[in-house]
Amino acid sequence: MGRVRYTIRTADSIYAWRWLMRKMENPAWLDEQCSFEAHEQLQSLPTQDPAALNRWCEQYLDCAQWRQLKNAIRAARRRSRAQMKTVNLTPAAWARLSQRAAREGCTLSEIIERYL
Repeated sequence: MGRVRYTIRTADSIYAWRWLMRKMENPAWLDEQCSFEAHEQLQSLPTQDPAALNRWCEQYLDCAQWRQLKNAIRAARRRSRAQMKTVNLTPAAWARLSQRAAREGCTLSEIIERYL
């Protein structure tokens, strides 16, 4: 399959492996013929082996999926540097925070910090 010029590095291999495992939960993400085989092979790969992950990705991912993976790795790096935390919000709480953030032109985190 096609490949975007990108190589998974050792530091990023755990991010890539986790993201791929989550994506594989949706069988429609890969074509139906190779989904089961691809999932089995991915599960057997060591999580800290970027060479094996790169070979797997070259075999099963198309250009768009490589791009998604690259973006997911970049986002995971940002999150790990920023020491971000995750919270669960009810839909109503999320809607109120989102409206306030849009009005004030800032992020949800900034709204929470301003008003608490």
